[in-house]
Amino acid sequence: MTHVVRRICLILLILYGIYTRLWGYFAPTSWYARFPGFGLNWLPPFGPYNEHFVKDVNAMYLALVTLTLATLLWMARQSMVHLTGAVWLTFNVLHLIYHSSTCTCSHRVTDSSASCR
Repeated sequence: MTHVVRRICLILLILYGIYTRLWGYFAPTSWYARFPGFGLNWLPPFGPYNEHFVKDVNAMYLALVTLTLATLLWMARQSMVHLTGAVWLTFNVLHLIYHSSTCTCSHRVTDSSASCR
């Protein structure tokens, strides 16, 4: 992967994190009811709103954004780039495993709410 591609990937992770996670941390009720936005609401089928949980999840993502920003600043250190990639990958693989085991396949990403248990 080239230096430019790495930089673009890091910037995309930062933008994703800033958009969804600042929203989630500072307006948790709105985030829970409307995530991921664009007329969709994926979270209510997973259970009742819990402000503590919502803020904790979004704070963790903001910590990932902080790590990714630091990596963008110190890209010359390959170990930082590798570590950041490994951290994001670990979280997202575990997240995918959870949702793959709890959600039915009867919905599309564009459905307004998922059919999950």
